[in-house]
Amino acid sequence: MADNYFSAEGLGTPNRGLINPFRGMAQFLYPRTMDQAIIWSLYLFERNATYRMAIERVVSYFISGINVVQTNSQKNSDSDEVSKFKERLDKVYDILEVVNHFGVELAALGNVFVSCERLFSRMLLCPDCSWQMSLKQLRKGRDYQWSEGHFTGTCPQCHNDVTFKVKDVPSQGPDGKKLRFIFRDIRDMTIQYNQLTGEYRYYYKLPDHIKDAIKRGDQVYLESTPQVFMEAAMNNQYIEFPSDMFFSARTNTLSAMDKLYHGYGLPLYLHCFDSIVRMQNLSKFTEAITADYIAPTRIVSPDANNLKAGVDDPNRMPMSGATFRNFMTSALKRVKSNPTSWIVSPVPVNYQLVGGDAKALTPTDLLEWEQSQLLSGMGVPQELRQASFQVVAPSMGLRMFERQWVMFAKSLHKFTNWVGNKVCDVDNIENMSVDLDITSFVEDDMNKQVRLQLMQAGVISKTEVLQSLGVDFQKDLDQRMQEQKAEQEAAMDMQTQDEGAQMVQSVLPPPGSLGVGQAQMAIQATQGGGEGQPAAPGAPAAPAMPAGPGAAPMGGGQPGTPEQMWEEANNMAQQLYNAPPNVRRSQLVTLKANNPQMHSFVKSILEQMEQQVSSDAVAQSKMPQG
Repeated sequence: MADNYFSAEGLGTPNRGLINPFRGMAQFLYPRTMDQAIIWSLYLFERNATYRMAIERVVSYFISGINVVQTNSQKNSDSDEVSKFKERLDKVYDILEVVNHFGVELAALGNVFVSCERLFSRMLLCPDCSWQMSLKQLRKGRDYQWSEGHFTGTCPQCHNDVTFKVKDVPSQGPDGKKLRFIFRDIRDMTIQYNQLTGEYRYYYKLPDHIKDAIKRGDQVYLESTPQVFMEAAMNNQYIEFPSDMFFSARTNTLSAMDKLYHGYGLPLYLHCFDSIVRMQNLSKFTEAITADYIAPTRIVSPDANNLKAGVDDPNRMPMSGATFRNFMTSALKRVKSNPTSWIVSPVPVNYQLVGGDAKALTPTDLLEWEQSQLLSGMGVPQELRQASFQVVAPSMGLRMFERQWVMFAKSLHKFTNWVGNKVCDVDNIENMSVDLDITSFVEDDMNKQVRLQLMQAGVISKTEVLQSLGVDFQKDLDQRMQEQKAEQEAAMDMQTQDEGAQMVQSVLPPPGSLGVGQAQMAIQATQGGGEGQPAAPGAPAAPAMPAGPGAAPMGGGQPGTPEQMWEEANNMAQQLYNAPPNVRRSQLVTLKANNPQMHSFVKSILEQMEQQVSSDAVAQSKMPQG
């Protein structure tokens, strides 16, 4: 790929006694074709963690969400429709994941190709009797045969041996998905680029393993592969994607390079290829150090003078080195099996450690520097490598990073808009525009404060300012309205209860007079038992029958004086005390709707009656039984 531009002659020839500095290892390893450049891209992305994480963090930096806007002529858009469409893009089509995949392909390979396809259900039709059936419900080898690109078999309805027709009917997945976005392998793409006009045409060649699978009739390919791909596999043809269902992007190169790259973009690593080669050499050297210098070698040896005869014992013969070696080897084996065993050496022993200095030999500083050079050459700030933004103010490097990658961010934005338009078309949704929400991390507090002040002054709208802070204005407005409504209802209930309690206190008898419980007992004595036969203490009289459906609701009128209200409330309490719970509940609900004050008054009297009955029952239980 680079022979014509970066040849030794073009970069200078070696002088006498001097070595050409451009004839380094990187010059010989530099990819010569686009296929080699792709192989390098795949290798680095899969095997070099620094390179891969740098790319993934750069892409994720520019992806924080999507913005959906209703682009109709009306002043007020339908927030519910916008919210539903945004939720569909998120949950059904995973639009952020698709956009992230697009960005990674573009940054790692320098090129990205995406086709949009309609989901369909393949039907087989009999040409004689028009019988049809979904291919997924049929079994290959029993219901049909696949031969030379055709479906053949015996029709189950007319029993004729026919060649079935193929009919693809639009369908959708179980989650409502109607489209699929497929990323095409750059190695299978062929670009026709007109350097005079800047026009592109894209052709796709099916990989050999896919063509073989279609030809032999693998059912997964027969059921869901578009007909144009199957025909191309059988005829060894290229596929030209329609322009409205295909999206491509590439990194920018110099115009002089188009003659060399033929319309392809360059992967990011090619701009810092020398740093990658040096970093790989350092990694190889580190691997060798790790293998040889991590574990030290332990050496046990005797003092040569101690092996002589008569040193420690006048009668001892000289000890040979082989005898000492055999003795120490046997002793060390015993220690391996029993770590608490003792070794009694016949002579003093010298102990040495050799090696184990891998930490001192590892070129960590050089590796760190080369990694920094690699990221700098790719235009990635060091903050993204370390993934730590613990700074008081945004660094100038992050600001320059955003300006430098503005074209990359625009490519993400265009692709997001294209995906949104395709979903709108297939779902028959009009007047919707989808944009990528590119939130800047270098928005300092001063800028945010200024925008908040402009919003409060009414100079700019609230929607965009609050959205930059992660707040949905319409959703927040609805929530605040619901909270205010709930607070108002709670305040009204509390006020009603306070007024009822005050009314009860105003009409209760003085402390020295008959209390509520005593008055209730008197009323029962006059109503129930007759003369000389008072009712049981504390037991209220039987309630009157509730009013029928046609009668006026309880408490419908307003008494004129507190005494009249007290009397009417007492009567109502008498009627409701022994009523069934469902009847009492229904009557109280009706009373609250028609006369809240009377409802509170009656409810208070009922509670006091229940308390009085409980107190009387306790007192009666303590009386002596005679």
